[in-house]
Amino acid sequence: MNIEIPYVPNEKQRLAHELPHRNKLYGGAVGGGKSYWLCICILFHALKYPGARVCLVRKHMSTLKNSTLVTLLKLIPEQLKNPRLGWGHNQQDGHITLPNGSLINYGGVGTPEEVQKIGSTEYSLICIDEAGEVDLEPFLFLSSRLRWKLPDGTIPPYNMLLASNPAHNWLKEYFIDNPREDFVFIQALPSDNMDNLPEDYIENLRKLYPPEWVDKYLEGDWNALSGDQVVIPHEFIKAAINRQLPNTDKHVIGVDPAGTGGDENAIVYANGNTILGISTNRKQDPMISCAKIAHFANKKKAKRILVETDGMGEIFLSRLRAMGIKATPFKSGGNSLVSDKDVYYNLKTEAWFYARTLFEDGEVSIPDDKQLINQLASVKYEVREAGGKLKIESKKDMSKKMGNSPDRADAVVIALWAAKGMRDPVRDFDRRRQPPKVRENSYGWQTHTA
Repeated sequence: MNIEIPYVPNEKQRLAHELPHRNKLYGGAVGGGKSYWLCICILFHALKYPGARVCLVRKHMSTLKNSTLVTLLKLIPEQLKNPRLGWGHNQQDGHITLPNGSLINYGGVGTPEEVQKIGSTEYSLICIDEAGEVDLEPFLFLSSRLRWKLPDGTIPPYNMLLASNPAHNWLKEYFIDNPREDFVFIQALPSDNMDNLPEDYIENLRKLYPPEWVDKYLEGDWNALSGDQVVIPHEFIKAAINRQLPNTDKHVIGVDPAGTGGDENAIVYANGNTILGISTNRKQDPMISCAKIAHFANKKKAKRILVETDGMGEIFLSRLRAMGIKATPFKSGGNSLVSDKDVYYNLKTEAWFYARTLFEDGEVSIPDDKQLINQLASVKYEVREAGGKLKIESKKDMSKKMGNSPDRADAVVIALWAAKGMRDPVRDFDRRRQPPKVRENSYGWQTHTA
């Protein structure tokens, strides 16, 4: 059966079709035609390779049915939707069967059970719509299912195709900041898809959206907006890159030891609020990191070394002390130090919000480190229903979202906390008799600083 599908790809869609990479991310803005491109790829693959198996997922099945699936079903020619020819659509199980024997499975991947269910078979093509909503683990698991051979024994080209708006999650690390081998990002903006949009589409959204939304959703800036309840907004972080601060003599070290898996041992060297450098390794032997810490501590005569001790940190602490290096524990899960115990859930949360204040006030300088910037801009907070305390996103949740723990960002926050309250004996004036200044931060709380 000869089937013609009316489709004239724009330049970005054509490029996305032609690139040979196994893993392709398409989109990065609203109105770029990303979901349409994804559905076209599904249909072309299923028709070109009889007996193909295609997987289409989104985080929630309900959202998939109301959006991407609607687009896909509209694209499938009506002459194919004939049960006598072999057409079938089981909406309860999420199966579409085409007359040539190709199968399209669709579903959600928001829970481990859903991932296991849809990943229980092998595929020749896997597509994820709005991949910015999906954790890394489902992507990795589904990638292992790309091994379906066609009924005639031939092997079709295997691809993982993803469509998404900008998101601060593993997509940014894998496709944008440090692209893995055989990964490619094709940016598609509304301006690339104007033949399929109203003439005033962009103009109206520019009037409606706040500036950061324009940057993210119209201009495709993956750094523009981290989302709701982000502790340190990206604009604060961007302004802090290579900022020149007054020179001090307040050398400190912040250490965030690796936990399990692929976490990094992160060591941050700072002079006051100026982050001088970041040293990381994934070696499990603490002596490697402790040797680096000892070297910098002796070279710069570090006045304070703060080590996160919820986990492997106790080993670091004991090793450093055995080497004659004075180090202090930073217990992330310990109690907040503020007098009002109903504000912060734990010490880590207080330290992160202290860091936010420094970034907001222009009192931090950081290096232009993409991984650090992405981690700093990705950590969120929640308001605990019991008592209304602020609580930082857990490392476990961050690892699911980002694909790794925010070790560099945590080490920077620990270093800033280490410098908190330190006095430069040469440059600081004596403030012991000065009345405390009262300032109000952007959350409306009054804080006292010396």
